[in-house]
Amino acid sequence: MSYDENYTTLRIPSETGLSIVLENAPLKPSEQQKINEMINKYGIDVCFLEYRAIVNSVFDSIPVFLNPDITNLLISGFMMPAVYDVFKECLHYMVMKISSRKHLKEKNESGVAFRLKINNADIYAPIPSGLSDTQFSAYMDMIKNSFMKVNKEQKETKTDYQQLFLMYDSETEKVEIKTVQDYAKMQMEKKDESK
Repeated sequence: MSYDENYTTLRIPSETGLSIVLENAPLKPSEQQKINEMINKYGIDVCFLEYRAIVNSVFDSIPVFLNPDITNLLISGFMMPAVYDVFKECLHYMVMKISSRKHLKEKNESGVAFRLKINNADIYAPIPSGLSDTQFSAYMDMIKNSFMKVNKEQKETKTDYQQLFLMYDSETEKVEIKTVQDYAKMQMEKKDESK
């Protein structure tokens, strides 16, 4: 495993180039083994990183990093349906296991979030908690569609850099793409409502 010269993309040696990285995920070795077995047969590697130091972050979620190859397959629609189904099943299993062990401030949060890069956009997508298999599958389809929309917008606008948040709205049951300003405003409104 190494970083590229710009320190923007985590590279993990893999025959296919497809990989998922979990950072500080509270998973038992048997669960890590199950995740590896679920997804390795389709040529996707999983790396579990652990840092034994204080992590200072605005985001309180365990990140699930999707490498550019997986992101490109999702955006282009070239990921085979069987692989995509196993991919969703594996991610749902990880989210359920992690959220069951994480002490969460809000009930609707799983404590897990996707982190990835699409062109010049850094994406942060917190995953909602308590989703059934069917709901999680629908959520992943919405996320995939959001990836395609961000990719299209990035190509059309040629933005230098952008931080985007993909937020699930449980009332409308849709994923909304928010800028940093939109996200900050939403967090301030939540804070004001809780007073």
